[in-house]
Amino acid sequence: MLGPLALLACTLPSPAQDSPTHLGSWMHTIHGLTTPSSVAVGPRQNIHVVETSAHRVRVFDKDGKQLEVISPGADPMCLPLGVAVAPDGRRLVSDSGNHRVLIFDTQGNRVAAFGSLGTGPGQFHTPVGIDANREEIVVADRGNRRVQVFDHKGTHLRTLALPDAERGSWPSDVVLSPDGDVTVLDAGGSRVLSVDGDGTWSFLGEFGFFPGTFATPQGLGRDGDKLLVTDFENHRVQVFPFSAIMPPSKARSSVASPNYILGIHAIRPREGRGKMHYPRDVAVSPDGSFAVLVEPWDGRAQVFARAAGAQPEPDTQRQVTGQAAAHYGMHLASDGPILVIVEPETAEVLIHDIRQPRPEERLPPILVSRTGGRGRRLGLFRQPTGLSIDYERRSLLVCDTGNRRLHELTFRHDPDKEIEQDFEMVSAVRMLDFQQPAATGSTELPWSVKPIAVTTREDGTLLVLDGANAMVHEYNPNWEYTRSLGGHGTNANQLEDPVDMALAPNGESLYITDRAGARVVRWPLGDGEAQILGAGVLKVPHGVAVGGDGRVYVSDSGAHRVLVFNQAGEEVARFGTRGLIRGSFDSPRGLVFNEAGELIVLDHANHRGIIVSPDGEYVDAFGPRSYIRPAQRPESFNEEDYSE
Repeated sequence: MLGPLALLACTLPSPAQDSPTHLGSWMHTIHGLTTPSSVAVGPRQNIHVVETSAHRVRVFDKDGKQLEVISPGADPMCLPLGVAVAPDGRRLVSDSGNHRVLIFDTQGNRVAAFGSLGTGPGQFHTPVGIDANREEIVVADRGNRRVQVFDHKGTHLRTLALPDAERGSWPSDVVLSPDGDVTVLDAGGSRVLSVDGDGTWSFLGEFGFFPGTFATPQGLGRDGDKLLVTDFENHRVQVFPFSAIMPPSKARSSVASPNYILGIHAIRPREGRGKMHYPRDVAVSPDGSFAVLVEPWDGRAQVFARAAGAQPEPDTQRQVTGQAAAHYGMHLASDGPILVIVEPETAEVLIHDIRQPRPEERLPPILVSRTGGRGRRLGLFRQPTGLSIDYERRSLLVCDTGNRRLHELTFRHDPDKEIEQDFEMVSAVRMLDFQQPAATGSTELPWSVKPIAVTTREDGTLLVLDGANAMVHEYNPNWEYTRSLGGHGTNANQLEDPVDMALAPNGESLYITDRAGARVVRWPLGDGEAQILGAGVLKVPHGVAVGGDGRVYVSDSGAHRVLVFNQAGEEVARFGTRGLIRGSFDSPRGLVFNEAGELIVLDHANHRGIIVSPDGEYVDAFGPRSYIRPAQRPESFNEEDYSE
């Protein structure tokens, strides 16, 4: 979300003619990428792009011509999230789903690997950003909330624990500064950190939308003595001197003005040519002549050349553009006449009334309230994710992944009254803090519980999906811990990388999507055997919902479709392809059935919700007008209107 003050930052006065150069002149775009999540430029000026959902790295020359694909057939990568090129040309990849680092020579042959799942030195939990100089390799170990340093043989040298862990810190990227200091991007804390050889930490930035502040920043790049930060939810890249990262003893504030800001929020679908849409990572060529920015939701890499002036020229057409809308997240829930959806940028939950009072005129979901906001108090969230709603009890459960908590809220709603807005309809009731020992009883876990999905059985039993430990934790109606199911592994009763879950209609079994395992598992909550669905068919499963007839619906974000399985685990239907037009999705995520038996799909990268029949027939779309129009009025769709 790009607020008015952030827009103002992009319209600063133009520099004088003799000003230094900047990286900001759009050259071209590499299209057709599959979830590009990380980028690096090697000594030969070749562009290396991690395609996470395709489990590979593609290499291009600076003009966008493909040169190479790094995708080992034996022992393949799983959801890689980081890439770096060493000074000698070797390529290093954070193989995140396999919790290791892979090293490839200049010919693309795998020559080394190190790391495994765990908390010890040299072990990882979802390694992400990576960088290297001639002496060392540094890796952002996201799940362990730390950075690890290795030599080029993979020998562990030291571990750097992020300071102020209570901020919800987790590293997303790392670079080695020109003087050898380790610079870390703390996405959870929305700040940049740097540690010198004496172990002294320095800081830059805080959460916000002003210049010098960040909203879930994701990637770092290095341009000589300057640091580039991809400001993910602000749709921009901010450029600072490394010297702006200062210890608290030398700075009154951690916020510093950037040298310049590159990019502005892309408003129209697929808009590019320097407009940005959730930029994930950035890299600069070793000679400083160009930079590359990757945007996973649009499947592209934009290439920028160096241009005259200290900063980009302002976009006069966008100076009058209002604040860009926040977008639907990946999680939703529905019961009775209420639909709730997470909005990540504002850390809020949107509450919709989905009644249809006039049969002759279908209404979209009507926003009647919103609750939450960023914070640590009861009813405030740092990263809201999984939701569960019980309309009869007027109870709403919200997983606060960033604060490691579960909130219960209550709401008022009279189904006999007309639809109306009520922004005071929600009140906070109680909170379960998973960082407290009582949250898991006497069970010792490797990682603190990371709640990412929640559901409740009819008897009030609470089930919480734990993304860190790959478990489901069970609590009685008083929220007292009773047992845990699962754990990391590849068996039917284990999980690799869970992301969502849903109860069967009878409440006797639980379906869980396992992203890294590319499967869905069904766990009986009583007697019975665990079952695997979708193995060999699903690419990157995410959302799951179970229809009244017991059929299981799974959103496959990697293939932009929804698959349907019967109770025997056999695929019986599929629908969707990639695109904007009716019948298409782009990275679909959350799924839920409404009270009419229709399936609501969060079409995530298209920023909209799609409502379909149980057989996949289009019913309606809701969300920003420019994104829903191609679905509502396909006869007027013109592909050229949605090109960059």
